[in-house]
Order: sequence, then structure tokens, then C-alpha cells
Amino acid sequence: MKKRREYVAVLAFLAAIIGISGCSRQKEEKLTKYDTQFFELFDTVTSVTGYARDEKTFQSYVDVFYDELKEYHQLYDIYNDYEGINNIKTINDHAGIEPVGVDDKIIQMLEEAVDIYELTDGT
Repeated sequence: MKKRREYVAVLAFLAAIIGISGCSRQKEEKLTKYDTQFFELFDTVTSVTGYARDEKTFQSYVDVFYDELKEYHQLYDIYNDYEGINNIKTINDHAGIEPVGVDDKIIQMLEEAVDIYELTDGT
């Protein structure tokens, strides 16, 4: 009787494991590798490689990524002005003249730069 309970318990355990693994396999999707490149940000080539269900889905991810990079590109640009954005160039243009309000991302970058400078003794 005890052996039979053990046997039933083992079978129930195996059935549960097989059932769980079977469920996950049914939901697996075949993903395809996609690549793209763009040059207009940070004066360098940006290559994006990713896996998605289809090219449209991949492109939607790339669009979000591109928009985020573009924001940083404009904020950290030292050569160009952008309408409605106070960036590093704006700070430099107003240095010694008047204070400039900037995005928190610029403040965070400058604070991190100071931390790294101190950690590396200026190297």
C-alpha cells in the first residue's frame, strides 16, 4: 500500500512537470533576428540588433530606442542649439553671464562625471 502511494505520488509529480513544460512550449514564439543602423546621432554609427516576432515589432522597438538616444544627443550636444532645449551648448554660451535651467539628465551626467573624476584622480 505504501509503495502504491509513492508510485502514485511520483506519477502525479511527473505529470505536473510534463504539463508545466508542455504549457510553456505551446506559448513559445519563433523570433527572427533583425538589424538596423543610423548615423545621425552622436556623430557615430549606431547599430541595433534584436529579435522580434516580425519586422514591424522590431521597428517599433527601434523607434523608441532612437527617440531616447535623440533626446540625449540633443541634451549633451556642445555644438548645436535645439528649439526649446537648454543643452550643454546653452550652458557654455551663458557661462559667466546668467544661470541656465537644464534637464535633470544633464545634472545627473555632470554629477556622475565629478564622481568618476574623483574616483580616478582626474584620469
